[in-house]
Amino acid sequence: MIQRHLNYSETGDRGEHAEDGGADQLIPMRLDTRSLPLNQGLEMARHLMGDEYSVAPLPGDPPKLSVSGDLWVLPSLSAAHDFDMNCRLWRRRSPRPSASIRYRVVKEGSLHGIIDNVGVALNPGDILVAANNVPWAIDLEDFTGRFISMSTASLGYDRMGGFGYEILRRGDPQTTMIETAIEAFFDGLQTADTAIGETLALMLRGTLERHLDELNEAGEDGADRSRDWQAAMLSFIEENLGDPDLRVDSLMEAFPTSRAVIYREFEALGGVSNYIRKRRLERALSALVFDQPDTPVGDIAEAVGFRSKSQFAAAFKKHFGVSASYARTAYGSGAKNYSATDSASLEGGVLMRELMYRSGHI
Repeated sequence: MIQRHLNYSETGDRGEHAEDGGADQLIPMRLDTRSLPLNQGLEMARHLMGDEYSVAPLPGDPPKLSVSGDLWVLPSLSAAHDFDMNCRLWRRRSPRPSASIRYRVVKEGSLHGIIDNVGVALNPGDILVAANNVPWAIDLEDFTGRFISMSTASLGYDRMGGFGYEILRRGDPQTTMIETAIEAFFDGLQTADTAIGETLALMLRGTLERHLDELNEAGEDGADRSRDWQAAMLSFIEENLGDPDLRVDSLMEAFPTSRAVIYREFEALGGVSNYIRKRRLERALSALVFDQPDTPVGDIAEAVGFRSKSQFAAAFKKHFGVSASYARTAYGSGAKNYSATDSASLEGGVLMRELMYRSGHI
């Protein structure tokens, strides 16, 4: 039933050689679901990717799923050319060893979410290298990619079985080299027969195998992964502080993960709500004293996400120990020297620390 929805090259033969093309002609498999109803597109995605995947439309988007592009399946690797996806994708952690490792080159759009409990974001020019047993929950927004998949079994599980994932960032010479090699491989496949296509695949595979060995030798840095995760979440909060509805649910929608995971990860920062309130107050203090000394306090309160001036005033006084108007008058750029009493009482407080050592992320 699924097969009739697939638009394979003109032959409709699941990528086998065309009758008039001869046994030596490499014919790609063509998949195109752009004209399908949503439920049929989702059914096809599950059929193609296996039961370990779940697929859904992105929150807030019209119901749609597009999986279109060309596939080549060669003895030494498989390749997917210009696959377009706009969906939310989950994959559970598999107890089995990885059967393959895949290089995904981001051509257009973006990929962001949680991979193996770490927040990630990829943009055009980045490359994701990941084993197919790593759990993830990711959003693919107008995403176009070129994928190369290698069998880990043929590499040897002892050699690659413990590999998880790595992100190669745009602009790094190694990333550029790998992207260029993958692009050249796809260009060659467009006109190659089977024998030449397999020769090209073996050449590219050798390059990627050496790169994987280097990644394994380098090992994984858990602390760096944790900082990457925090950077993704905290950056989202910074960009959305002005939204009065910013809360845990906002993070769950932007980064598809559970409420419990978010609570656990923000525990060291005092909790999600406390962290958001703290950043709003710090942003407001910066505006009051440094950036917008002539803007009414109420306007600043609204700009950083407080629903009312009274709510802001109470929170500011509780956090900094002085009122917002006092902070502006006493410590603003045009303020007179404050008294020794004020200095002595506030020198060790959060307000003075904030004014003296302004945080780099305000």
